[in-house]
Amino acid sequence: MVINIMSELRLEFDEALELCEQVRAKNKKKSISFNKLWCWGCVKFTKSPEKRCFANAEDGSNTGCVQVNKLYEKLKNQ
Repeated sequence: MVINIMSELRLEFDEALELCEQVRAKNKKKSISFNKLWCWGCVKFTKSPEKRCFANAEDGSNTGCVQVNKLYEKLKNQ
């Protein structure tokens, strides 16, 4: 049986945006990576924070970005 932890996760927009900025800052330091390209594309092609990957969850939970969700779980468990 697989339990989906992310289905229980709900982030406020401002909280998700702050986590997104932290993820982007971390990825900017990398020379090249899939996650860095992912962040670059997300910001480049969405133009506004309301359309970024984290805000793309169908249920409005602001959990549409795997990187934001992982950072949230990491910070929550500290």
